Amino acid sequence: MHWLLNGFLKEVEEHGLSRESKIYDIGNLGSTDFGVVRKEGEHVRCPIDRKLCAAYVDGLKGKDNVGPSTFMLSYTGYVHKSWD
Repeated sequence: MHWLLNGFLKEVEEHGLSRESKIYDIGNLGSTDFGVVRKEGEHVRCPIDRKLCAAYVDGLKGKDNVGPSTFMLSYTGYVHKSWD
């Protein structure tokens, strides 16, 4: 939670977004340019498959930002697709 409150939200606001922004906007998922979420792991190798572009959490550093967790925080996104 420390990172979400003190690092992540700061990054979101530095990218011109608000605290109420949707994950679709924060990740810049509609663009080939990486947003806040994808940018964090852009130049990091995934610890699982060793390929570039790791998960957001794999790009975090610092004892106050990473470590053992006692809770899981997840999200789901919804993208409406027209079948016309």
